[in-house]
Amino acid sequence: VDEQGQRIVFDLERAFVPGDRLSDEATAALGKALDLPAQGLKNPDWLQPAAQSRTSRRQLQKVPRYKGHEIPAQNGGAGFYKANDHRLLGDKREVVRKQLPEFVHANYVQAESTKALGKDVMVHRGLFDPHAGIPENSLAAIDHAYAEGYRTVEMDVQVSTEGVPVLLHDFAIGRTTDDPDNRLATQVKYSELQGKHLVIRNPMDGNFVSTNQRIAGIEPMLENVLHTKPGMSVVLDCKEHIPENVALMLIRRPQLRPITAVKLYSVAYKGGFDEFFSNLCQKLQINPLHSQDQPRRDKLRRDLSQINVVPILSEDTIKDTQLRAFFPAAEDAKGLADTGTQWMQSWNSMHPIVAEVTVANPGSDAGKAMQLTKERLQQPGSGYEKAAFTAAYRYEDFSIPRSGGQPDYYTWGVFGEINPVPTSGFEPQRGIAGAFREHGESVLTDQPDEEVLAQRENRTLPRGHTGLELDVPPDAPLDRNRDADIVQERRKQFMEAKQPLDEVHIQAARDGARLDQGASLQLPPAARQAIDKQAEALGLLTDRYRGAPVSHYLNEQAKQTEPEE
Repeated sequence: VDEQGQRIVFDLERAFVPGDRLSDEATAALGKALDLPAQGLKNPDWLQPAAQSRTSRRQLQKVPRYKGHEIPAQNGGAGFYKANDHRLLGDKREVVRKQLPEFVHANYVQAESTKALGKDVMVHRGLFDPHAGIPENSLAAIDHAYAEGYRTVEMDVQVSTEGVPVLLHDFAIGRTTDDPDNRLATQVKYSELQGKHLVIRNPMDGNFVSTNQRIAGIEPMLENVLHTKPGMSVVLDCKEHIPENVALMLIRRPQLRPITAVKLYSVAYKGGFDEFFSNLCQKLQINPLHSQDQPRRDKLRRDLSQINVVPILSEDTIKDTQLRAFFPAAEDAKGLADTGTQWMQSWNSMHPIVAEVTVANPGSDAGKAMQLTKERLQQPGSGYEKAAFTAAYRYEDFSIPRSGGQPDYYTWGVFGEINPVPTSGFEPQRGIAGAFREHGESVLTDQPDEEVLAQRENRTLPRGHTGLELDVPPDAPLDRNRDADIVQERRKQFMEAKQPLDEVHIQAARDGARLDQGASLQLPPAARQAIDKQAEALGLLTDRYRGAPVSHYLNEQAKQTEPEE
């Protein structure tokens, strides 16, 4: 505050980001410097420091913690898990190893047709092994998969506070690190995430064994695969809007695109590709509709067309009202299939190499629609005729033996909670090797050797992952609620931070695409000018000032009319 010059000076290098605010100390200092009451004016609400009560201070001291502490490793691993004896293979393990070339394909995501390759076994979260001290979603798990002869891995992605993609499954970091606050990954800076050791946690008490593996950045992980693992492909499982962060990285690092594919979920992108494109336009400060930014939009579309994707249409969302508003059709099963087909084909603007359209309830309208959608996409001209199909397929995270019956199976939730696997319906099938033999060409599994045997002999194996059995007495009690408070708090924070659906901006992106594809040539100049005037409300940056630096996308490069060879 420049009292002598009667002005307030803002330092733009320290400007606020959305959601930021003045601290109470800064608010008090600003109020004192302005001294509005001395001018006969009342301080506005935003200039009033928030009074912190004694109660709130006490509550801050009672923040719940994620239970558990570090315990010694046993022979380098987690002794509370049994060793994986692969007993489901019987005496056929060597036979399975010899059969790998039939079910494992090098450079899978680079294939002209993944469908033409036939069955392919993809390793889920890398080939992890708790008993041996190899944690999921680690560089060691990728190394292990490669050493065992597998060439396609599916790895999970979260982002740091700055939006940097990292190798991590859960939204919260407590389960797989030693973080007692179980913070959301988005609450932690990349530099801190990189320094965190991955742990293997005992579900029974929360105690954990620390490993020599750390959280890896997606970019350096892909760089490592590219230079040290010839023939390996990495499919990145990106939930929510994380695909946008990965896409920006791949735009900046085109040499990593050939070995990479990105999963995109219908539950996250109700507007399909148009929503994805709309969000990227906002990140890159590109107006989705104004004629001035058409060269930038064209450049972005060219870049995205070179990124491999795996669109995932779920049965739960095919009847979603928001999704159906973007892809309208009749209310019957055929109409639902029209909606599903439109959503899947919206991703033809990128490069679909595998498709996931899982039929969970074949007798329902949604299930029938999913089956019809899949049949349509397998037809010539759909954009998916060369793509392998896959099904949602994974195993439990751990099992507890029960006397006189099958074990109890559980999964870890994305906030560090423990969930029982349902005992009926579709879910139990996901823990059975060979259960989805007829669902498609690509098979995602935590037990690749067992899956190869099941595929080779065209049968199912007994349920259960023999490497995820807890070494506890039968009927050992499990307290699933011990971390309920911290889990609930992190879930609440996550939901509050979710990006709302911007229907106006998505529609503008759709209209902009139509105009960019030639519709604008049919308009008189006055009509196009009127659209531009309307588009200015969406945010238009001039050539003189195009906002904050965007390191991953050079604006000058975006103006080019043709991509460089």
